[in-house]
Amino acid sequence: MICTENFTPEEVERLIFLLDKDLGLIATKQKRKTSFGNRFRIRLSGKQENLSLLRKLVQPYMHPLMHYKRGIF
Repeated sequence: MICTENFTPEEVERLIFLLDKDLGLIATKQKRKTSFGNRFRIRLSGKQENLSLLRKLVQPYMHPLMHYKRGIF
């Protein structure tokens, strides 16, 4: 999940588009009811190909001591 509740719906759509176009990640918009009305989060697909790509993109920026906590590296 990417918490984007303070983004406009248009900004959320744009970010989803850029995640796909620039990084090749599959993501969808998920509605979340808040006290401020309907807001949206970005949900990254749990498909194995998508998760593998996400790991590949994020791993160089994670401290090695944190890898075990996620159980994914």
